[in-house]
Amino acid sequence: MRKQLGKLMASAGALAALVGGLTVAQASPAMAGTCTTAGCGGVIRNVASRQVSVSNCWGTTATYVGAQPPCVKVVSQYKYSASWFITKGQTSTNLGKYYYDVDAWRADAGCFTKVQENGATYAYDRRGKDHLWIKINSATKDVVITSVTC
Repeated sequence: MRKQLGKLMASAGALAALVGGLTVAQASPAMAGTCTTAGCGGVIRNVASRQVSVSNCWGTTATYVGAQPPCVKVVSQYKYSASWFITKGQTSTNLGKYYYDVDAWRADAGCFTKVQENGATYAYDRRGKDHLWIKINSATKDVVITSVTC
């Protein structure tokens, strides 16, 4: 009985050492949203007459004021952690795999922007103010830019 208890204790000690040595890493917000199928994440549709900036990364806040969110490392259609733009009639998925999951869009400084999301219409008045980046709600995933007046 003592031998069995000793073996059991040795096995438990080895298991604890093994588990104790494991490192758990949580994905960053930008990494968590990467997907490989068109429309698998946030989608922006632009029916406005002006282009709209979009970002394929995001941090933890609901909005960000400024030219680019802090996660953006480059302005490019062909990179992650980037921003780019969509013109009238385009959707963000038209930009290719790096924008299959868009995390945010920008209401431009000096402009009045209207959007539809989940059947509701929202207006962002940035006249006399800096750019405002708005995170796409993960529950809705689909935002339509209906007008931009500057």
